[in-house]
Amino acid sequence: MAMNFFSTISSQQWYNLDKWEYKKAEDETWRSCNLPNSIYNILNSDGFIENPYWQDQEVKIAWVDEQTWLFRTRFDLDTALLNSSTIESEFEGLDGYAEIYLNHSKILVSVNSFRNWRTECKNLLLEKNNLL
Repeated sequence: MAMNFFSTISSQQWYNLDKWEYKKAEDETWRSCNLPNSIYNILNSDGFIENPYWQDQEVKIAWVDEQTWLFRTRFDLDTALLNSSTIESEFEGLDGYAEIYLNHSKILVSVNSFRNWRTECKNLLLEKNNLL
């Protein structure tokens, strides 16, 4: 998943957030994954479910939809971007229902899969070790 930051310094800067982890909300263990992706493809790749698109698998994997899934990544930003007067982040491809937290502060609630989301986030960003 790429995260786009818009600032007053430049029209846009892309940060490729490629070190994602996921887990079921009540689990302790975080597992590596690649985004963008669906939880079904991720669970299939990790051997937790069979191919979700084959025959009657949707019945066998209905439990997946009943769970809350968490995803996280950490990233650093350069000083030039942080010195901007405003910084907005853009999210593409979120699930229909998603809450986005940046450094433990909720910045977005998504209720629609078919749009991009943009939110101001300058006051929450750090130079190092941001948690999304």
